[in-house]
Amino acid sequence: MKRFRDTKYLVTRDGNVWSEIHNRFLKQTTENGYMILNLRIDSKTYKKYVHRMVAEVYIPNPDNKPEVNHTYGDKSDNRVENLEWNTRLENMQHAYKNGLINNTGELHGHSQLTEADILEIYKLKDSGLKQREIAKRFSISENQVSLIVRGKSWSDLYKQHYG
Repeated sequence: MKRFRDTKYLVTRDGNVWSEIHNRFLKQTTENGYMILNLRIDSKTYKKYVHRMVAEVYIPNPDNKPEVNHTYGDKSDNRVENLEWNTRLENMQHAYKNGLINNTGELHGHSQLTEADILEIYKLKDSGLKQREIAKRFSISENQVSLIVRGKSWSDLYKQHYG
């Protein structure tokens, strides 16, 4: 076990935290899949992510990277071998590459349309309605309609619809 910063808490390599104040391992809770603890430091209570505590104590960070990534994708596995320091970009790239984030279709942060909207766009285009009219109806650009009806955007739904 190694001391976390200059506190009365010790951290193990597998993510358990010992309190010298209570003379026991602390019970961790989960928040968005991450293991957390509320620690009392200098008369104040702080929420601490266990993976960050483990990384700070056991993993060198010579490039001063700001985030800790769970390399195996399991946010509750806080063993040293599952953690690495990353930039935000590296963390996001890892998540996409390993299927930890699904950022397509309605789940895309900038999506204005639903799957039902896309299916309606296909029907309207197939019925002969001009892209300009479809764009007006859905408050999107003609270019976006073009990308949708050619399968360049919403490609998974396009494949399902047109086979």
